[in-house]
Amino acid sequence: MTLYLTSRGASVLRATWLASLALVVALSLLPDVGPPAVFNHADLAAHAIAYAWLALLPRLALRHNPRAWALAMLGLGLALELLQGLTPYRSLSWWDMAANTLGVALGTWLGGRGRQWLPLR
Repeated sequence: MTLYLTSRGASVLRATWLASLALVVALSLLPDVGPPAVFNHADLAAHAIAYAWLALLPRLALRHNPRAWALAMLGLGLALELLQGLTPYRSLSWWDMAANTLGVALGTWLGGRGRQWLPLR
């Protein structure tokens, strides 16, 4: 029995992706009001997880070139880090950019595996 991602399921994933994009942009540019870190470099783990999620969703839900979406998410991470450097309350971090890149690579890879198991119908 083969499972397929229906057009309705893909629409839900696209909407989730757009909402996630908005959330990441807002949290990246607002003053840092997050919870205290529970371990050293927890922010790097959060960056990697967020960008893995942002790369995974379009890889699953869209038929277009996966490299283009991965590059778009890398561009988003770079742009947001540069914009943070322009604010008085945030700072540009090369480590955050590295975590974003790792997350995009992971999400793109996981999305590729997911497309094998759950193709679009």
